[in-house]
Amino acid sequence: MDYIRRVFQSNNILPLVFLIVCGSISLVLFISISYNHFLNQQELVLIEQEIESKKMHINSELMELARSRTRIVSEIIYIDDIFKQDELNILLDSYAGRFAQLRTQLLELPLTEEEKALVKVNDSMVPLILPAQREAVELVMHESVTDKEKARQILFDTVLPGQQKMIESFARLIDIEQHRIAALTLQSHEALLKIEKHIKSIVSTALIMAVLLSTVIFLRVRFIQQTLRQSNEQLEKMNVDLEHRIDERTKELSVLNERLKEVSERDELTGLYNRRKFNEFLENEYARANRDDSCFAIILTDIDSFKRYNDNYGHQRGDECLVSVAATMRSCLPRSTDLIARYGGEEFVIVLPATDVDGAFKVAETIRQRVLDDCIPHEYSEVEGTSCITVCLGVEVYSPGDDKTISDILEQADRRLYTAKTEGRNRTITPETDGTSFQLKTQLS
Repeated sequence: MDYIRRVFQSNNILPLVFLIVCGSISLVLFISISYNHFLNQQELVLIEQEIESKKMHINSELMELARSRTRIVSEIIYIDDIFKQDELNILLDSYAGRFAQLRTQLLELPLTEEEKALVKVNDSMVPLILPAQREAVELVMHESVTDKEKARQILFDTVLPGQQKMIESFARLIDIEQHRIAALTLQSHEALLKIEKHIKSIVSTALIMAVLLSTVIFLRVRFIQQTLRQSNEQLEKMNVDLEHRIDERTKELSVLNERLKEVSERDELTGLYNRRKFNEFLENEYARANRDDSCFAIILTDIDSFKRYNDNYGHQRGDECLVSVAATMRSCLPRSTDLIARYGGEEFVIVLPATDVDGAFKVAETIRQRVLDDCIPHEYSEVEGTSCITVCLGVEVYSPGDDKTISDILEQADRRLYTAKTEGRNRTITPETDGTSFQLKTQLS
């Protein structure tokens, strides 16, 4: 300090000029070093943002591929066109290759421990989902109704739950990367504000040379601001597009789940409910009847001499006959709450909530007569007096206090159906027309 005071008090201007020059050079060097350090930090931030953007893009595409594979497997299962199935199968294999390629690209990027854990979760799901998808596709290729049903079951029980877990993991990865990008953007913005303030305070006390230099710095800072602003706008647009795509895919997945549930409850040939839906409905109706002190009726129906029909007319005509009889029976149900399902082969079952013996008999007789009136030709029928398709029906009614299980109810209806067959077919047997029940009621009275 004494030296500087002496220089300013001296008449010799050379030391003062030297001091000013040294101060200016020091100021320029200080600004240059500070600015270069800031630029290096910003370059690192931009590199990190680019890496996070790549990871987010890869995870988004991986999630889309996973959804596409499940959608393609669903299409393969629910279409009957073999050529279309082969075409979709080839597309499915190409998606698998792309999925593996993207996963390799993701693992080459630096990942946090949390991201590695989520990737590990997805890796653990792939060996469960891919074999299940392949098994479902192979079952569909057999063109068997049973195999197709198994394929749908695999899709419903294994593929879709695993797919949902993978989507949640990918969504979490994308969320992590979005937060990381936001944090880097905020860090860059705060550093930018800090360096701007620092440079402005230095420039305000600097010489003309420092002012000129600070102008260059300011322009470069503005360039970085513009670059960051454009990057932020692109990231915001990507986030909006990604959220929109996620919403659309989520809605598509919900619709697909509803379709799968509906299809899983339907018989593929007749369009009626299947055995699984019937069992579920019967259990609910049994519980409701006991809870509300109500009753319900079961009608088991069988097409007479159907084996002879198949043997003589062929299975194609047999399927057409089943479809026609199913449509006729469904049209005879008086209420939307009544349920009709295919019980197996040529057997059908009807559940009539809140229906007593008389009501069940009326419905059963309506069905029997309508099927007879349709007069589907059956020259090989064993039913006397007709050469048309006929049905026989066994009725059982359940009321609370009967002390019957669901198995007992079905067994009784099946026994009465058997009685209708042995007594000549083309008839309805109810608890009141059943010989055994009638004899028992006579003895009790």
